Amino acid sequence: TSGHVFACDADPRRLSELPARARRARASAIVEVAGAEPPGSLAGKADAVLVDAPCSGVGSLRREPDLRWRLSEERIRELPALQLEILRRASRFVRPGGRLVYATCSPLRLEDEKVVERFLAVEPEFAPAPLASTLDEPVARQVDEGGFMRVWPDLHGGGAFFAALLFRSPA
Repeated sequence: TSGHVFACDADPRRLSELPARARRARASAIVEVAGAEPPGSLAGKADAVLVDAPCSGVGSLRREPDLRWRLSEERIRELPALQLEILRRASRFVRPGGRLVYATCSPLRLEDEKVVERFLAVEPEFAPAPLASTLDEPVARQVDEGGFMRVWPDLHGGGAFFAALLFRSPA
């Protein structure tokens, strides 16, 4: 459904920011969904779905230095399974020919490329998309050789960020 924002099991604090973000993105409606399966009327309907995955937040250490005291190795090891499950769940909303964006504020490959690789291994109707060709030139230079976008504090300011664009094959 073009212009709709689907929010699945989101952090309540961040979910409260969704209406303003959706307006800035010119999205016309917000659909909140809880549970493992999209309602039948929403499955396979979205042109694009963004998964802003819960992550270690290592990329935001510059902004939240106290995170280093709250983060554990155990939590970091647990996150990829959760991230993969959320990505798989969100993929059910994407229509054939639609796009799925997976993003984290982590530079850790186990939360980024490894999750995407595991997703592609179990969801063969999705394939990586040439992300650089969809972006403006200054941003396109941040896309690495694997087709993923990575933003680094030392190169771009701010925090570390990862994004992958995946297309669902047309019917």
